[in-house]
Amino acid sequence: MIRFHARTDVGLKRPHNEDSLLASPEHGLFVVADGVGGRHAGEVASALTIDTFQNEAPRLKHCVDAFAANPGKETRNAVLAMLDEVANLASKRVYDSAASTGRQGMTTTLVAGVVGGGAAFLVHVGDSRCYLVRNGDLRQLTEDHSMVNELIRTGGMTREEAATSRYKNVITRAIGLYPTAKTDTLFVELLPSDRLLLCSDGLTD
Repeated sequence: MIRFHARTDVGLKRPHNEDSLLASPEHGLFVVADGVGGRHAGEVASALTIDTFQNEAPRLKHCVDAFAANPGKETRNAVLAMLDEVANLASKRVYDSAASTGRQGMTTTLVAGVVGGGAAFLVHVGDSRCYLVRNGDLRQLTEDHSMVNELIRTGGMTREEAATSRYKNVITRAIGLYPTAKTDTLFVELLPSDRLLLCSDGLTD
């Protein structure tokens, strides 16, 4: 049985909440989408993304069940490929909605995990994150798609400089920016006491 807790909060900076979440333990699926601040209708982008994952939850569960019944490279990669497919379905849907309603530029970040067969399968775009809590240690599993993170990786900025940089909220990938999204996917074998934390930058900041 999956134990979970889910919460969203508007925070102190904006008058309305642009985050959306999905907790579907019957499908082993958990998703956080953070509408990009400063863009048109970020809350619409995040809601459309969550709705897309909700619609595809049965297909994702079927794929994970196939992995659980026959763990291996082929069934593992099939789940990751489907997560990438659903993320791209969401990106196309957000992009098309923006074009048809005059809200060009509405985007959202995404982090999603589906759990089953003793493993977690993750997809993410932007700077929402997934952490693994194991034996009291907190480890970041995802890598931010952000300007400052790229500068840190290439030695152009220190982590201390990034914390106060005016570019710290500039992301380099997003759902809805284009009809297709470049995602990162990840497979993690889980131990019985492991916990996963999926969150927006509103928490990590």
